[in-house]
Amino acid sequence: MYDVVHVNSTYDKGGAGIIAKNLHCSLLRNGLRSLYIFGYNGTFHNNYDESSVGLSNPYEIKLNSYFYRLTTSVLFGRTNHLKVVDYVRSSDITHLHNIHSFFVDEIKLLDSIPYGARIVWTMHDEWLLTGRCAITYGCDGYMKRCQYCPHTGFYPASLKRNYEERFLRKLEFLQNHARLNIVVQSNYLKQKLMSSPLSEYVIDKIVVIPNGIDKFDYSESGTVLEKYGLQPGYVLFVSDYLTYSKGFDRLIEISSALPETRFVVVGKSKKINAPIPNNIKILGRIPNTDVRSLYYYADSFLFLSRHDNYPTTILEAQDTCCPIIAVNTGAVAEMLEGYPNSFVMKEYDPTIIQSFVRKFNGYHERSKTSMLKYENTTEGMAKAYLDLYQMINNYE
Repeated sequence: MYDVVHVNSTYDKGGAGIIAKNLHCSLLRNGLRSLYIFGYNGTFHNNYDESSVGLSNPYEIKLNSYFYRLTTSVLFGRTNHLKVVDYVRSSDITHLHNIHSFFVDEIKLLDSIPYGARIVWTMHDEWLLTGRCAITYGCDGYMKRCQYCPHTGFYPASLKRNYEERFLRKLEFLQNHARLNIVVQSNYLKQKLMSSPLSEYVIDKIVVIPNGIDKFDYSESGTVLEKYGLQPGYVLFVSDYLTYSKGFDRLIEISSALPETRFVVVGKSKKINAPIPNNIKILGRIPNTDVRSLYYYADSFLFLSRHDNYPTTILEAQDTCCPIIAVNTGAVAEMLEGYPNSFVMKEYDPTIIQSFVRKFNGYHERSKTSMLKYENTTEGMAKAYLDLYQMINNYE
């Protein structure tokens, strides 16, 4: 019997993976019987704790993504939802994170969870709002229950146009599970839920718990400079993928206008049509411990994404008190409220960014103290979830 069973698409990849795994490990440290069920591990390492269970692998996920385009279902792991439900039945609380990344038929999973289950569902993105898409990217089709999709290429991509049936099955899930609590990280996402067709089904189920990350030990971080051939005093840009959505084209524009400034970029390159300026060094995907060390030696951090929710990269930058300039998307303004040496642009403006970068040239030489709010630490986040779990268990 488990106190909490977590379900997430990845082990520790991406913002949701980092948050879900950290929470699971924190519960174990607090003496709870926590089980972490994940779809796949993108880094292929096998150093999972004994309380973690993987259901798939990156090769199956890749093939499932192609099959999903045609069927909005999975080919490999068709019975994974039944395996998850077996664990759900042996737990006090089921904690859903991201469940829409091709390791399970997510709608079948929702249909199969017993009505009486105590459920916490953390919205790491906007998938619950829509018939299919993980991020709305400014599309308001969900306001009409996704009856027609003009953006079939949005993740997770599919060729179908009508997703009303899937939308309605999510509504059924919300209606049928009285012991459901929906966790959002920000008031921004809470308001988006409350202004959607889901509002009457979630009005008394929403709990705001900000994401939290571990404070990092930077005492050994100097090795990262030698490892990647860097000198301190650069402008940092971090994203899982270097895409238009994440604003990589904007970074190219900024770096071209500041040829004497060095830019360090972390993220996987996709097809890039524009030439990369010589003052940009792309490191690709690197271990998260190395990424955390890079913030320590940066003069400033640029967040240029066009669409996001509650970016973990901003929290990581705040842990070193790194100056941050950001485009206002998702909960970014909420996250940076009261944070010194930061500026949130209502709209992308390259001249403002250039002035910001010049202003903080040499900032890496200053002493640094973490500016993470307690609620944005793993400890603070875990306490909030523990309080929520206790409330759920005490409520009959």
